[in-house]
Amino acid sequence: MSAPEPVGPPTWRHHWGQLATAALLGTDRRPAPAPPPGPLADAVERLAPADDAESVLVQVALVAAARRGGVRPGEPVPLLSPCDHDGRPVVPPAAAQRLRGLVEHWPPLVDEWLDLVAAGGWRLPPDLAVTLLRRHRGDARRELVERAAGPLAPWITGLFPAELGRRGRGRPLPAPEPVPFPADLAALAARPGPEVAAALATGLASGALGPRLRASLVQLVCALPPATLAPVAEAVERAGTNPATLGLALSLADLARTRAAMIAELRPTPPVDDPEESP
Repeated sequence: MSAPEPVGPPTWRHHWGQLATAALLGTDRRPAPAPPPGPLADAVERLAPADDAESVLVQVALVAAARRGGVRPGEPVPLLSPCDHDGRPVVPPAAAQRLRGLVEHWPPLVDEWLDLVAAGGWRLPPDLAVTLLRRHRGDARRELVERAAGPLAPWITGLFPAELGRRGRGRPLPAPEPVPFPADLAALAARPGPEVAAALATGLASGALGPRLRASLVQLVCALPPATLAPVAEAVERAGTNPATLGLALSLADLARTRAAMIAELRPTPPVDDPEESP
């Protein structure tokens, strides 16, 4: 059912509908409509299209340009308030990439990574901050993420509250069930590095420390002093000769090396002199 003809002189709005119909049906079935008197008809006359098809194309181009030129501007949009300045340097690219690996392979190290960022005077890069704010909208890690993101966290959350805002009261993060250490390993984390490395290597090689203790051994490596990690990694890797504990030994060695690299990448940043306060 075609639109009713307008009363009085044809309007450009009605003419636009006629052009759309001709273009849709083809000029073989619907001839090009005559342009309304005035500037449009004058322009079409000057351009002198060769046939109906060209006339439709010419008129569509002219009317489209006139429609765009006649659009009234909308209300002015308030300027976006800038984010508060954060003088901390962005974490090194290697450290940012490290976190992505931790999330996939070593989740127990994520909280320590975030603590190292804040304690070392670093801040999250914007893309990683948005990813973590979205991922931890409703769990206990949110506080760590916001501290590492700095003023960017409330600023970007205020712009996108539905996507990045807090949700719920911060449910606890799931934690692996602890498996008690054997009595002779209970205080192992406090011993010197060589003793820790030797005890782990001996236990893995003999099978006394097997897969059933994996969760506790992971917690142990996550709690070792940084200086202990390198010798532990070397020792447990060399101890991977027992087929029953080979996978566990290699996994613990990887955890120790990963944690050592993570700590090295996020050493505290040196203070930066403020040029405005310099004499």
